[in-house]
Formats: sequence, structure tokens, C-alpha cells
Amino acid sequence: MKKTLTINLAGYVFHIDEDAYYLLDNYIQNLRNYFKNENDSDEIVHDMEQRISELFTDKLKSTSREVITVEDVEAVISILGKPEQMVGEGEDENSKESHSNSSEYTKKRLFRDDDD
Repeated sequence: MKKTLTINLAGYVFHIDEDAYYLLDNYIQNLRNYFKNENDSDEIVHDMEQRISELFTDKLKSTSREVITVEDVEAVISILGKPEQMVGEGEDENSKESHSNSSEYTKKRLFRDDDD
């Protein structure tokens, strides 16, 4: 018999076993630490929590279980990736850093369509 906890993740309530809770909590803390220097770090972490809750909801609907297990949390982490792996598409850490520091930006102009 395992202990289960009730958590609120992005507004959704889940029952999660204790080991899975510690794994998920550690993952979310790693996300917070990774994105703490970003401008919208709270929004990024909240969006990640929403995605995690969507994946958990889908996982529970496809099975007859009511409790999130360690395997479920590991599956979600493998889908989303670890924070160290979260770099923009086609970029590595060095190119991301050099891109953010470069002074050359492409300017786009918006135009109003008077007919529409």
C-alpha cells in the first residue's frame, strides 16, 4: 500500500502517489530554476504546468486508474524534456546566447488593409 497525495496542478486536481509527487516536484523546481532569469519565468512555468496537467488528464482517461504513478511522471518528463534540453528549435546554448546578445534584429512592419 502506498501513500497518495492530492495536488492542484494548473487548476486541476490529481491524486498522485508519494514517490511520483517528489519526482514531479523536483522536475517543476528544476524548471523554475532554469527559467528564473527569463523575463516571463512565472508564465513559462505556468504554461509547463498546464501542459503537464493536460498530459496527466489524457493518461488517466486512457486508463482505468485514478492515481498518477512514477511511470506517468517519467513519461511526461520524457515528452517535455528536461530543462537542460529546452533550447529553441535548431539552436544550441551558444547560438541562443549569441543571438540574444546580437544587436541585429529583423524589423517587421504591420500594414492596415483599408478594404478589409
